Amino acid sequence: MKKIIFGGILILAINQNQFAQKIKPTQSEQWFDSGLTHYENGDYKEAVAFLSKFIRKNPHNVEAYVLRNRCYRNLGKFDIVIDDATVMLNKFPKNADLYYARAYAYANVGENKLAIKDYSKAIKLNPEEANIFFNRGLAYDQIGNLHKAVEDYTRAICLQPEDPDFYFSRALAYESLKNNEPAIQDYSKALELSPGDPEVYFNRAILFAQSKLYDNACSDLQIVRDMEFEKEEAEILYESFCNK
Repeated sequence: MKKIIFGGILILAINQNQFAQKIKPTQSEQWFDSGLTHYENGDYKEAVAFLSKFIRKNPHNVEAYVLRNRCYRNLGKFDIVIDDATVMLNKFPKNADLYYARAYAYANVGENKLAIKDYSKAIKLNPEEANIFFNRGLAYDQIGNLHKAVEDYTRAICLQPEDPDFYFSRALAYESLKNNEPAIQDYSKALELSPGDPEVYFNRAILFAQSKLYDNACSDLQIVRDMEFEKEEAEILYESFCNK
């Protein structure tokens, strides 16, 4: 090794082959990197293949398990997600991502009560993650517990107030509870954050009409008509409320 000085800065120059040997990743690390690259490119089957190789060599690496689990989720293989996460949780019982993954899979196969249990465990381990509250709210919504759903959507909004989906879902829950005023407010906030969604305009128009705010309803319905969303129903409502 020799010392080289550039502009008063001391640099240690080492043999290139020696340096390459030090930074060259192991084969299993290359498998993980390939799995991650395929995951980011949306090639989930190839990602699973590389990550499975890595896991066989590194059975205690939780990040690889979680990433492979996400691949299975994106492939729609929710039964595998559940089985895989259950095995992993025996090894890593304090990992919020694994409870979240299994909960998401349970919800997608219609097991919303089991999903709620796992979302709740994930929240205990990671109480600052808005999406866990949001998805638990969706599960409560599915079993008809709308008040609990509203609570979870509200907590998600507190943690991540710029997500329009949170407001839209809470608006739907308020609407189901016949609570039109906060529903209208949430639809309006969703449009503020994500302008131009015809479904939000359409839903808000109906609530405006129910609240006898016909000018507002007609304004929203005209936007919906221009976007050609729900054409037949929008035309019927427009004729009913706006062409008098």
